[in-house]
Amino acid sequence: MRSAFRTQQLPVFVRMLDKDSAWGRDENGLRSVIPTALAFAVAGYPFVVPDAVAGSGYPYVGGVTPADRELYVRWVELAAFMPAMRFGVPPWQYDDDTVAIARRYAHLHQTAIGDELLAAARDAVLHGM
Repeated sequence: MRSAFRTQQLPVFVRMLDKDSAWGRDENGLRSVIPTALAFAVAGYPFVVPDAVAGSGYPYVGGVTPADRELYVRWVELAAFMPAMRFGVPPWQYDDDTVAIARRYAHLHQTAIGDELLAAARDAVLHGM
């Protein structure tokens, strides 16, 4: 869901507000993802969906600067360790190496971290942890 009010007891994913295709916390960019996720958790929403990988800089929207490749790759790496990964800009908008990196981190999210995320989700639902 995009917004929530007094629904902390429901095991639903709540989506962060849009992030900018930027590096900084003050710019509402990559460095703001973890503090925002922690704020959601403190407010009782453990199931947070970060904004799309690389923020809202969709290259096909007029007037918006897309994320450079380095920012995109770092965002993919961070997203792999979040409760959910969401791609707004596909990695093939960059190059084959970026596709391989995105595939590797999506696989890591699903396999190596997936069991840990599911266990943490179970604790959140059953015990409020």
